[in-house]
Amino acid sequence: IRLEMGDDHEEVTSVADLFSPQWASTTALLWIAWFGLAFLYYGAIILLSLVFSAEEESSVDDVQTETYEFDYVAIFISGSSEIPGLFLVLLTVDRFGRIPLQVLNFTAGGIATFAVGTLSYFSAPRALLIFLGFLSRMFMMAASCMTWVFTPELLPTEIRSTGHSAANAIGRMGAVIAPFIISKETPTLVISTIMLAISIVSSVAISRLPETAGRQLGNAGTGGMLKAERVPTTELT
Repeated sequence: IRLEMGDDHEEVTSVADLFSPQWASTTALLWIAWFGLAFLYYGAIILLSLVFSAEEESSVDDVQTETYEFDYVAIFISGSSEIPGLFLVLLTVDRFGRIPLQVLNFTAGGIATFAVGTLSYFSAPRALLIFLGFLSRMFMMAASCMTWVFTPELLPTEIRSTGHSAANAIGRMGAVIAPFIISKETPTLVISTIMLAISIVSSVAISRLPETAGRQLGNAGTGGMLKAERVPTTELT
């Protein structure tokens, strides 16, 4: 099978080109999605570390110190969910399309994270928090992987590297901001509400972008369908 990869223009662009009339809307929506992606992914990791920890105060020679006791088993179980998250992507991304699954995983991850933070605030059972934490990390991982696949498929050759790099940079900003909001000084109920809101905004941004599954690389916006042709046996040698 030979796949036609769309246009082959040489890429000579700057970040300013991403805001041309043709690509400004796509760029803005991608930046929103990537900011949410990184904030939610790293935010879920930090939040679960806070949920599965206990602060202890001790005094040594009249000096007050604070220490943390972590529930490493709970953190390990919730963290291991990234493995089924990867398999979830592999099994579904080509079958159901990029857009619906990104929306589903961002939304489901936000709901699971909201449930973890809210129920933790009200001292829910440990087993329930572990289960919800597992779902939170799994859905966030799946959403992250799908957005990484989707972005270079969406952008045409002439802006692909610049557009993907710029979106990734915006994502790093989300990752940097996350620890300042998700900290022990902020109640988990507030944290989870913020993360749910960001997941909804990210889902809406993704839903407004064109589907790329089954289309020529970089031509999703023009409706170019992916073409495949049988290659003669002599061309394979």
